[in-house]
Order: sequence, then C-alpha cells, then structure tokens
Amino acid sequence: MSDAVIIAIFTAVPPTLMAALAWWKARDVHKELNSRLTEWRQETADATVASNAAAKAEGVKEEKEKSQAQ
Repeated sequence: MSDAVIIAIFTAVPPTLMAALAWWKARDVHKELNSRLTEWRQETADATVASNAAAKAEGVKEEKEKSQAQ
C-alpha cells in the first residue's frame, strides 16, 4: 500500500468511528426518552381515569343527596 492510502485510511477511520458512536449514543438516549414518555403517558392516563371516576362518584353522591332532600 502506498503511503497516501495508509494516511487516507487513518484519516477517515476516526471520524467514522466517532460518528458511529454518536449515532449509537443518540439512539440510546432516544430509547430512554421514549420509555420515559410512555411511562408518563400511562401515569397521566391512570390519573385521568381515577379523576373521572372520583368526579362521577361525587356526581352520583350529589344526585342522591338532592333526591333525598326532596
């Protein structure tokens, strides 16, 4: 191999490896953020269901009190 080919290889490999490592890290970060977002969505959905159930129970309780008052 000529010196130019060897120099070209050693010049091209480190940036390529750095780009691959950066892509890999970004992929891992994306997976982590996606899992956190999924957890947050589930917690929000659970809280909404609980809130709706509590509001419905409160509404039923108020209706019973109104009907008993009459």
